[in-house]
Amino acid sequence: MQDFKESFAEIKQSGNIDFESVNCFPWDTLMMLAPYHYNEQIKEETGIVLPNKLSKPYSDKAYFVFINHNQVQEIIAISTEQFDLIQYIRQTAFSRSYVLWDREKLKNLDF
Repeated sequence: MQDFKESFAEIKQSGNIDFESVNCFPWDTLMMLAPYHYNEQIKEETGIVLPNKLSKPYSDKAYFVFINHNQVQEIIAISTEQFDLIQYIRQTAFSRSYVLWDREKLKNLDF
């Protein structure tokens, strides 16, 4: 898992992340989650239950939430210094605070 976290330093240069390298736990979906979000809305829309401690207004951290069968497997905090995931979510999801990606569709995802 450490190697995957360190790979975020290379995102700005390469423009992509090797999600295939994340294989130390089972997952089928990736949620890109903004720092401030509504857990109840996400639960209602997706069925996924998130820890309450993640939602913080004015935070500089967003999250990669790895999910398997609608159950959270792993959460990785991403600071805006590493990668502006918050901006990516806003561009991709418009008014939502999260984006869901099927693992198969992540193979060709560019940032």
